[in-house]
Amino acid sequence: MNFLKRYMNCTDLYMSCTVLCTVSGPEDLHVYVTENPDLGSKHKFICALCNQSGLNRRDLRNHVESIHFPGTFTYSCDICDKELKTKKALNNHKYTQHKDPFQHLMLS
Repeated sequence: MNFLKRYMNCTDLYMSCTVLCTVSGPEDLHVYVTENPDLGSKHKFICALCNQSGLNRRDLRNHVESIHFPGTFTYSCDICDKELKTKKALNNHKYTQHKDPFQHLMLS
């Protein structure tokens, strides 16, 4: 399996670190999203790399991909074959460009 190894420089107001991260694909990004140990916080999840907090796993997964692994993965639109750099960008593209579920049939 082809593993990507990258050194990440994570900077936060409270900490600065260099982390060796190994991922084989975008499906591995969830390992960097953990539950917030501060039970009193409204932010239930945190980024294991920089302590950024968020309300849900999806938002933190998007954070990990765009901040700590920028340009590492590409996503192809299954309707028009456009290449996008993040899963969030792909979802936004599909929503804004292909709202009509039958639009791809008219492209042929």
